Amino acid sequence: MKVSGSKTIKRVIILLAAIALSVFLFSSIAAAMGWGIWVVDSNSGVGRDTSLAFDPADVPHVSYYDAGNKDLKYAVWNESSGQWQYEPVDTQGKVGKDTSIDGSGNVSISYYDESNKSLKFAWQDASGWNKVTVDAGGGSSDDEVDDSSSDDNSSSEEDKYDVGEDTSLEVNAAGDAYISYYNDTLRDLKVAHSVSSGGNCGEGAAAGFWQCDTVDANGDVGEFTSLAIDYNGIVHVSYYDGSNKHLKHAWQVDSGGNCGEGGAAGKWMCETVDSAYKVGKYSSLAIGIDGYPKIAYEDEQHHDLKYACFNGSTWNLSTIDSAGDVGEDVSLAIGNDGRPRIAYHNDDDDALFYAMKFEVCGVPGGTWVSQVIDNNGRVGEDNSLALDSDDNPCVSYHDEDNGNLKVACWQTLPPELSLTCPTGGGIRWQTMADYQNRELSVDYSLTNNASAYAYDVTITASPATGGVSLSTPLPYMVSSGLDIGESTTFTLKFHVPMGVWIYKTSTHATVRDEAGSLYYYPCKSPMP
Repeated sequence: MKVSGSKTIKRVIILLAAIALSVFLFSSIAAAMGWGIWVVDSNSGVGRDTSLAFDPADVPHVSYYDAGNKDLKYAVWNESSGQWQYEPVDTQGKVGKDTSIDGSGNVSISYYDESNKSLKFAWQDASGWNKVTVDAGGGSSDDEVDDSSSDDNSSSEEDKYDVGEDTSLEVNAAGDAYISYYNDTLRDLKVAHSVSSGGNCGEGAAAGFWQCDTVDANGDVGEFTSLAIDYNGIVHVSYYDGSNKHLKHAWQVDSGGNCGEGGAAGKWMCETVDSAYKVGKYSSLAIGIDGYPKIAYEDEQHHDLKYACFNGSTWNLSTIDSAGDVGEDVSLAIGNDGRPRIAYHNDDDDALFYAMKFEVCGVPGGTWVSQVIDNNGRVGEDNSLALDSDDNPCVSYHDEDNGNLKVACWQTLPPELSLTCPTGGGIRWQTMADYQNRELSVDYSLTNNASAYAYDVTITASPATGGVSLSTPLPYMVSSGLDIGESTTFTLKFHVPMGVWIYKTSTHATVRDEAGSLYYYPCKSPMP
């Protein structure tokens, strides 16, 4: 969401030397920082079961439940008016719990129809909202309240054929919708996907245009589902194993899988990710830039927030936050830099928190940075986190005190740049071999003059004139993090052909702030 201008959060001054008099001061990062918070819908009883997604134009969209009217609702940011707009999507019966939204093409929403105990799907086109029933599990019509829970050993009569809770939606590059959800009658994990014809589910005009498969039927499994599609088009689902109190993960295979029923038998692999006791509720799965799944989830036994990261061979498990009762209502997103971001609810403080790690999976070190987004009253439940194309985060969530839907987005002001021309002994042939190979070393210094920590300072480009080329491989990580007032030095090598005495460079770098937003800085020559 592009709000109040461009990006910058720190004052980081980087002195970038070149050769002779063509040397540059790499710039400053100075701006106000923080979260902008909107009350999107203030009608009483709204804002439960939120889901937020950005469209290709970086406009945020939110689906949510109106508990007062038992309806599915939708909100979108209007860039021209600078306001949120909202409207009902489905008002037929008790509908709209467990929503999940996708904004990759036409905006679409999966959700639970409580009246008919069914899975529904809505999508928006030029004519408005279209709605279909994907999996009509059936059920009784006695209007009794659903008394099912993860602690039940069997389903009561009124819960029979109850499907569609805990939905998670993603649309692939071909425009096919995939939805994971829970069969509350049989306690199974299911996945539905849209097909051109020959499907085994869908009601009315949608009959045969959906394929609904049972993925895991081994005990009470399938609550707290989260679905994502990797770069090869393979569907992954994280979910809770209620029988064993474990976190599980399932993914598609061509054949030889260890789970799946009926026509899906052998088409899925299911594994336990974390076998500690009472872990895996509120799971949220995302695919990293390495193509592997990552999962944030609750450790209910210890009231902690945990993170599982697959690196291609093993799952690495870590505890992110153990201060108080945390880990419920978790939402994970992975940035273009591969770093994980997590929104979560702190039950002790009744507040919305945000955490980010400045290292990727499988790399030693790195620090989780946690901050409060909103602690104004009882807020933060039913949250959903998404990142725009520049990794700027937005979170939708419920305000319990006021019965509102709220959205928080990271906001910053434009950068301020300055230039200088340092010269001297920092430009040199380091060794005789370097001189013979024409490899010139140029020393650079970086000082964080901000009032906050600076992360991931990286040289991303350094083109030069006069036939000179950069020998140092890019991107070049200058520092994973600099504290307030901290300085560091680094060296780039340039290949300088014989006969070249003066050249210019135009070095570019990137920096990240606490929210993980990326800021791009060109170094400009002070000479015309």
